[in-house]
Amino acid sequence: MIGWSDIETFQLKSSAKKEIVPFLNFDDGGILAFWYFGHECIIVYMGSEGEQEVISENFEFFLKLLCDKQTSLSIFDDSEIDFNISYQDIIINSERISELNKHFLVWYKEHTSLLEPETSDYSEKLRRQIMKIAIDFLDDGLCKVYTKESEWWNLSFNIKKDKDNIYITYLDYGKWYNLPPKYELEKVVIELLELVKNKNKTEYELSVCSAGIVSIDRDTELVLEK
Repeated sequence: MIGWSDIETFQLKSSAKKEIVPFLNFDDGGILAFWYFGHECIIVYMGSEGEQEVISENFEFFLKLLCDKQTSLSIFDDSEIDFNISYQDIIINSERISELNKHFLVWYKEHTSLLEPETSDYSEKLRRQIMKIAIDFLDDGLCKVYTKESEWWNLSFNIKKDKDNIYITYLDYGKWYNLPPKYELEKVVIELLELVKNKNKTEYELSVCSAGIVSIDRDTELVLEK
């Protein structure tokens, strides 16, 4: 599928639009893009699961990799389709690709809207409290999708606040339900919202997963890791 993609999907600031232009969308949400690094136009891959990788140092090199099925992208390399595209006889410099990868990761960190995890003792205390609440929630069977024994689980909560109150709902099978007061998540959320980047918002998305990660607004407002 060919089309333009909004780079904000990949948690990139709008300033990044001056230096990266997507040109190919994949069904799984990944993209190929032109990344302008100095006077060079590098071909990079950004995956829907957070992957960032330099594929080739220019578009002509990418065509060779495509025909040789050596792009490192399974959608091309494992395809039964043969790509017969004209290109010059080029020698791929793997050391150069490795060097560009390092530059691309630095560039991504400079332009990403994702935050680094909080590491204070206080934030760790809050993370542990929320993880305990999540386990109790799963133990009680309120989630029909996962149990605490699931190999992987993820819980999503919506937080709305006004001047005097906080309202918390949880997502299960595509529907939102009021969270029972007995979990006392509200008390922890009040402290948690003191750490977010933008404290004036009235609504947040809180996610908790089996890896021990607590995230607000997909790591753009706050992220806690063990």
